[in-house]
Amino acid sequence: MYADPGPLIDQLIAHTAELLNEVMALTPVERLPDVDPTTLQSGPPDDDIFGEWPRTSIRLQLGLPPAARTD
Repeated sequence: MYADPGPLIDQLIAHTAELLNEVMALTPVERLPDVDPTTLQSGPPDDDIFGEWPRTSIRLQLGLPPAARTD
């Protein structure tokens, strides 16, 4: 039996990502031990990792134009 490693790995990564997303969506985080439901976040953190500089850097590394300023 022969399996081409490139497509095999691509499919494994795609299916693993889908599985992890489903598991995370179905996990009742508020019922895990030592979790205070009032402190759970509903979105990304407000720290600098999601700021303008990292987003611009990622876009440039991907060969995309910088996002247009909205201010």
